[in-house]
Amino acid sequence: MLASCLACGSHSYPVSTSVSAVTLKQLAQQLGLASSTVSRALRNGSDISAETKLRVQAMATQLHYQPHAYASGLRNQLSHTIGVVVPEVNDRFFSLAIDGIEEIARQNGYHTLICLTHDSYALEAAVTSQLTRGRVDGVLISLAGETQGPAHLEQLRSRGVPLVFFDRVSEALGTATVTTNDFGAAYQATEHLLATGCRRVAYLLMSGQLAIGSHRQRGYEAALHAHGLPPDPDLVQEGCGSNAENVARIRELLLRRPDIDGLFAST
Repeated sequence: MLASCLACGSHSYPVSTSVSAVTLKQLAQQLGLASSTVSRALRNGSDISAETKLRVQAMATQLHYQPHAYASGLRNQLSHTIGVVVPEVNDRFFSLAIDGIEEIARQNGYHTLICLTHDSYALEAAVTSQLTRGRVDGVLISLAGETQGPAHLEQLRSRGVPLVFFDRVSEALGTATVTTNDFGAAYQATEHLLATGCRRVAYLLMSGQLAIGSHRQRGYEAALHAHGLPPDPDLVQEGCGSNAENVARIRELLLRRPDIDGLFAST
């Protein structure tokens, strides 16, 4: 799984491969017990006496024994790994989001596997396909700017992998979402421009296909209506995942409409 994740531009926590690590078999040999008995004692099995459990725990501490997390995951059908799919990490919002996700995951004994889509639908589809074939206990995803539908995510749900959208969400799947008040934020931003005297406010739209884009556009239009200004479709410019391309599109819009006196950018 690690190799495929590296191929899709992601990373995971390093795993220790120390050859001196004590194995369960070696621990059992030191105690003169069967490996199965030691394993059940370490897992607080009800069929193991308290005296044996204490012996096993004491020897495990003395030898610095650590259970093999992957093997334990196979037994429990859990990997204790959460996949996190984001458009980018250079953006401050996503950087903070990843920090928060990793902190909570770590507190609960989980690792995180970060995959970047670079706002590409093709990469997003490839990443989620790899996560479906791999072993993750759940996926948190913020959709790529190019994504126009969630069909590629159905495979996760069909395999019973919990899926949570955050920030850039799809409302078509009816799954859990974590979002901000995009309508209210866009209304407030547009209202601020109008309050300063702007009357021809342009809007750089992230993507009309994503809920975040449509909600912000409705907030933008609602603020215009509140000031008696009908929305002008010619003042709405769809953006993309490239900052350089967005700047070029804004320049083109300003050349085409020199009467623009304000700009609300949502990227």
